[in-house]
Amino acid sequence: MEVSLLMISPLMTALLSLICLPFSVFAEQQSNSQNYDGIDYLLKSLNKAGITISFDGSECYGHEEGAYIKDQRKIIFCEPKPTFHALKHESWHVLQHCKMWKYDDTLTSSFHSWKEPLLAFIKTSGIDSAEISETYKKLGADPSAILLELEAEAASASYSSKQIADLITNNCLAKQ
Repeated sequence: MEVSLLMISPLMTALLSLICLPFSVFAEQQSNSQNYDGIDYLLKSLNKAGITISFDGSECYGHEEGAYIKDQRKIIFCEPKPTFHALKHESWHVLQHCKMWKYDDTLTSSFHSWKEPLLAFIKTSGIDSAEISETYKKLGADPSAILLELEAEAASASYSSKQIADLITNNCLAKQ
């Protein structure tokens, strides 16, 4: 089982399916309309792409807040009220995976073009790529996995939920 991890929080347990997942389960307050806008649309896009969401802490591997399990096409969250950031991060891993669906369902690729465009995107996102890279190196991640994590982190910092949902709709739904 291959997973993509977002390192942040402790484990918790609860199980919901995406179809009945109310966006009120996410931790940010509704008054934060910039982040809140588009969450429902993102959840619906994930559902249409065949992605399930669960809140099963037993499937978590340490201190991550969430993970995308590509061989099950499932996002898991390790706490009952994940952040919008975690949802966007894991949704980006869906986008990385669906880029390869029609070729090889076991593979994942960066969404942005390799090398210069990808590195420029990461750099302009404002994330601390050195710290994130070091964290994943300590966990034994290989360089290509670290780049995928950096892209997902940069995307969750740079794109709104609606923008990520649009990318999933335009890039994943036609490739099923």
